[in-house]
Amino acid sequence: WLALQWNAAALGMPSCSATQRLWRLGRTVERLVDALGPGADWVGIYRVVKEADGTKSLLKEAYRGSTSRGLFPLTQEFAAGSNNSTCALTRRAKIVQDTAKMKDGEPYYE
Repeated sequence: WLALQWNAAALGMPSCSATQRLWRLGRTVERLVDALGPGADWVGIYRVVKEADGTKSLLKEAYRGSTSRGLFPLTQEFAAGSNNSTCALTRRAKIVQDTAKMKDGEPYYE
């Protein structure tokens, strides 16, 4: 559930409390997957972080599913092709029921 490299600029230095927090997030994802059942191909928990240069990004902290991008810039330009960035900027969730049925060019992941 935690297949990302540690990003010290976004997460701070590794510590016992940070490790415990990530473990708890991983357990939360596991419980969500159990509750959602076999139809849930991908579940993740993200948070907005301020990077060293002052820009904000969406950081994936725990997930279950295929390996994927871990950091999403929070800019309108990037959001044009990324549901993750769009959801963070608009504060509105989007559920993709079936990626195979999406229209060409419709963003769902970048």
